[in-house]
Amino acid sequence: MDNNKENTRKILTSISILFIVALAIFKYDVLVEALRYVFQLVSPFLLGMAIAFIFNIPMSIIEEKILDNIFHMRKGRRVVAYLLTLIVSIVVFAFVLLLVIPELVDTIASIFDMLPGSFEELKEWLSIMFSSYPSLVEDIKSLTIDAQAIETEMLAFIQSSGLAYLSSGVDVFSKMIGALANFFIAFVFSIYLLLQKEVLVRQIYSLLKVTLPNQKVSKISYVYTLSVSTFKKFFTGQFLEALILGGLFFISMSILRLPYALLISILISVTALVPIFGAFLGCIIGILLIVVVNPTSALIFLVLFLVLQQLEGNLIYPQVVGGSIGLPSIWVFVAVTLGASIMGVVGMILFIPISSIIYALLKEFVASRSKS
Repeated sequence: MDNNKENTRKILTSISILFIVALAIFKYDVLVEALRYVFQLVSPFLLGMAIAFIFNIPMSIIEEKILDNIFHMRKGRRVVAYLLTLIVSIVVFAFVLLLVIPELVDTIASIFDMLPGSFEELKEWLSIMFSSYPSLVEDIKSLTIDAQAIETEMLAFIQSSGLAYLSSGVDVFSKMIGALANFFIAFVFSIYLLLQKEVLVRQIYSLLKVTLPNQKVSKISYVYTLSVSTFKKFFTGQFLEALILGGLFFISMSILRLPYALLISILISVTALVPIFGAFLGCIIGILLIVVVNPTSALIFLVLFLVLQQLEGNLIYPQVVGGSIGLPSIWVFVAVTLGASIMGVVGMILFIPISSIIYALLKEFVASRSKS
């Protein structure tokens, strides 16, 4: 009787897997839409879990290493650790904004001031580069630019965009309210997870103990432990890697006397939090900023970016992040692409540790089946 039940379960599992695979192959758009709908429903809680995971890293250090070991605080240390983590996060975020926004405003203003002269320098530089092609040089020299017209067009675009938003004010307002509501739910959920994490784990464990066999409970506990460890290592490594990369860019650009060293380094640090594509976005922004000042400096920056990317991809990332996720590069690319199509930038970040967990479990499954 037990064998019949086991065979029936295996058949149903196989049919379910085949159905999902067939749906993914022949109805990819339907599967993506279904996943997107499910993720929209649970997105506040996923965001809350992400906030809790990120906050838990410095919070655990403050609670265990500082409040417990140094100050020997016993009562209320969890709340104090959370408040200190929140204050430090707000201060760091505000500090970055105070650094970036004034620099960005000054940069945009200086770009408009230097645009006519820089354009002439760019034309001269291109004429020298393509001096072997006289007809192309003539076309380059005939190019003109009207900075005032560009500024007027940009202002007109901003005004028209503002009017478009005002005309659909109800829709925009409802989306803003929805986004704020989701963030509020996520934030409250993250507070509960952080302040009551041991209680929550005990409650779930007790529920599993009375509803599932011990073998299933052990397996779920193992998956939970693997998930917590993977997410913690990934987020810690990703933040550390972004800081190292930003620091290398700032030092290198300062030595080479490239413009906007601080602004571009901060932008690259922030965009590098998005795996694979993030740093390249920072590179494009950096080139656009520098090329107006000096095309030669933009070319030097591009070479510098390629060199540091090789250093980061072959040395820093494998040492800081790669060992923590244990996911081959091809599956990292698949995870980022799938995550972006379902949840955007957040999906690009979250799907790497999720895929790493699935990959580790599949490896163990295949290894156990091969032995038997």
